[in-house]
Amino acid sequence: MKDRFPIRLFRKFFNLVGVKAKIMGIAVLLVLLLGTLLIWQAENTFSRVLRQDLTKQGVSLGNYLAARSENLLLTNNIYALHELIRDTMANNSEVAYIFITDSEGQVVIDSFDRGIPKGLKTFNKVAEGEKYSQRTFATREGLIQDIAVPILDGKAGQIRLGLSEKGIVLTIEKLLTRLWTSTVIISLVGVLIAFLLSTLITNPLHELVIAAKNIGEGRLDYRVSLDWARDELGHLAKAFNEMAGKLQKAEQEREELWQEVMHKEKMRRFLLNKVITAQEEERLRISRELHDETGQALSSVNLALASLEGSQTQEELHQRVTLMQQTVRKALEGIHLLARQLRPSVLDKLGLAAAVERFIKDCSAYWGKDIGLTTVGCSGDHIPPEIKIAAYRIVQEALTNALRHAEAENISVVLQKTKDKVLAIIEDDGKGFDLDNVLRQNEDMSHLGLFGMQERANMLGGSLNIETAPGKGTTVYAELPLNGREASETEKVSSAAGG
Repeated sequence: MKDRFPIRLFRKFFNLVGVKAKIMGIAVLLVLLLGTLLIWQAENTFSRVLRQDLTKQGVSLGNYLAARSENLLLTNNIYALHELIRDTMANNSEVAYIFITDSEGQVVIDSFDRGIPKGLKTFNKVAEGEKYSQRTFATREGLIQDIAVPILDGKAGQIRLGLSEKGIVLTIEKLLTRLWTSTVIISLVGVLIAFLLSTLITNPLHELVIAAKNIGEGRLDYRVSLDWARDELGHLAKAFNEMAGKLQKAEQEREELWQEVMHKEKMRRFLLNKVITAQEEERLRISRELHDETGQALSSVNLALASLEGSQTQEELHQRVTLMQQTVRKALEGIHLLARQLRPSVLDKLGLAAAVERFIKDCSAYWGKDIGLTTVGCSGDHIPPEIKIAAYRIVQEALTNALRHAEAENISVVLQKTKDKVLAIIEDDGKGFDLDNVLRQNEDMSHLGLFGMQERANMLGGSLNIETAPGKGTTVYAELPLNGREASETEKVSSAAGG
């Protein structure tokens, strides 16, 4: 349900003012609320008491007049009654009027100049057995208490007098004026106290704000003064300093980690240089093998061919030809072996899609699993060799992990070649694993395959993402740009070693 307009306005104002203003405003509000409640209660209490006192005073005055007027009524001394009424009104300022009625209800004498107002004579009457009757009515000049007192138990008549509540109103107004004055003074004192308290509270908060700004700007050695640390704000300042210390420690650890990363990068470059050196050594080995093995075999064949002309008999010619065939066969076997060491021939002969398909067939036959394969845009297979072998190795490693460790029932592979990239997706419904935990286990040799896949993709300017969780299966996304970096020397040497 939406807030009403005054509440929304109050909330907006409350959010705009500062902490000091809020504290002082709350103090003033509490003082005003408490003062208003007390003033309202005092007004009601004093009004009730004063009206009760006025009623008692009227009854007492009525009994006095009734006692004084008994004989005067029996002797019909109108003058004396008139004097009695006049003296009574002169000595009692709250008496608005007095009139006396006989036993038959007829007015004997009254204090009105123009006669009794209509309806007043019958407005109030003492019932039989009652000592008095009191009723209140309103006039232009305020409330009037009408008191009726019997004379000789009503046998001689009744005394009727009206008591004005003007005095009560004036007394209440004076009382309220004093109370409101006291409330204002107390409010001012409360504002002063609230200001002092808010200063004591907000100054530490202001210091905390300054500290937070310094921490936010990177000055992690900034600390809050703990001179006032003996209350909750002091505990907050202490906790803030502890937080700043932890942040400073974390920053130092981050710097140390960065230095470690830079060191690892340096080592990686060193290892890459070693790989390049190993590649050159491997090339030298291949060159020597070609020179020593193949070169010598061809030289032998060449000499044998030259010696054919000197063959004396058919049998000798046949022996020399047979020897040449053996030499050529041995040379071809050496060349084929060397070629297989340089790169898996299936990739060069059949292309990436066909190579992956053959590998999947071999895996299906060996593991007894039905592995799905979908290829898109791979016909023709115009893929750079480094991208081709990297994609093949990633699929090979991901499938091997799924078959050996995932306990998957369904495995699928998607190969897609677009205009600018090759995408490989390997998905299984196996038991999955905690990826973060696995990647943190740098010393666990069983997980080097994951790092190898990532390294292959990174070295070619691509990316490799793994989505997995315990019991949720695993999906490997490898994206290799066709215009990315050149293949790593590591891959080339791996290819030369037979991959």
